[in-house]
Amino acid sequence: MKKTEEIIKNAFIDAICITDDIQNSSLSAEFDERLLNSCKKSRNKFYKCFNTTSKRIACIISVLFLSLNATVFGVEALRKPVVKSLQSFFVNVKDRLSGTKADNIALHFTDDVTEIIVTDYITSSPKEYLIDENEKISEFTQLLSNTEWLTPKTKYEAEADYIYWKFQFKSGDKTVTTVNMCGRIGKFGIVEINDTKKSYVYNISEQAYLDILAFTSRKYYLHQSDINLPEKEICISFKNQALSKLNSEEKKFVSKEIREAHIMTENLLLDSVSLLKEPDSPYWDSFITGEKSADPFSGEVYTQKEYCFNGVSEKIQNAYDTVKNDEVKNYLKIICEDLQSACDNHDIGSLFTVHESIHDLDYFGINYPAHFELLAPPDWNGINIYFGHLY
Repeated sequence: MKKTEEIIKNAFIDAICITDDIQNSSLSAEFDERLLNSCKKSRNKFYKCFNTTSKRIACIISVLFLSLNATVFGVEALRKPVVKSLQSFFVNVKDRLSGTKADNIALHFTDDVTEIIVTDYITSSPKEYLIDENEKISEFTQLLSNTEWLTPKTKYEAEADYIYWKFQFKSGDKTVTTVNMCGRIGKFGIVEINDTKKSYVYNISEQAYLDILAFTSRKYYLHQSDINLPEKEICISFKNQALSKLNSEEKKFVSKEIREAHIMTENLLLDSVSLLKEPDSPYWDSFITGEKSADPFSGEVYTQKEYCFNGVSEKIQNAYDTVKNDEVKNYLKIICEDLQSACDNHDIGSLFTVHESIHDLDYFGINYPAHFELLAPPDWNGINIYFGHLY
């Protein structure tokens, strides 16, 4: 089936491409006259029906449908694979972006995209993914159209020196547009678009930036659960157990350590989710240990200090050392062990699972009902989400 699709694609591309091996020759006066008449006819109302690449392809498809109608299309077993191949041939990306939030970038794309080659550079060696199905190309184009593409206001917001991910839009063997993901700054992502003429830099929303990066791999959600919130009595009972036999200072200390561990975990996951998806990402060590390290792209040396997953583990361990209740101590011990295992295995998915336990422990356990003083959560909706980890 794959081979059949490739043959049809190449046939269509060959049909619309002008070869460069035409020989010079003298033409008769009669031929010149006929050619002139043909050019005059091209100005009539029918010319607009086939004056673009996509329209010419559509004409070819129509002719193919008509010619096969009495033969191949008359046999269902032959008709289905041919129809499927034709349907998955190209996507008019330019048209799909026009009239949307991304209308201003539509001019950078073409009407005949056949595949997208994705390259992830946040690994020990670049990894490539192929998007070559009509439906998937359309879904990806929809992601581009869901956000505004803004012109950077400052030089800092336009820094596109380093490429973390690359999306090559191809028409046949030709790359017609390249979209480079160049990092995040504040609540915006920096994206560079190269068409066949020039390079342009835009700012898009942080969420749109992350959604684009997640398209070819698993997407992780900080707060997604359909489990009903626990009953008030369950939360109060857990809280009383956790803080039993502690004096007022100890209670404040445990509450503070759990809240800080929770907020730190959420911020770390939001900051690192696009950088730690691959186990061999060069960013793992700095996010785990917080020690001084050099950015693998820019070479800039930085340190995260206690703002790291080891820092989260230390706060959970502090709470473990303080509480007296055996069941709650065991709950905290499991969190520390799971966190260590996720870090050892460079498993971003497991880190999100660890967050679920810390989340429930904070909002529906030790700090129930959820309240905020100096530390505000990165996502307020988390107050309404329960993952079901309280016993």
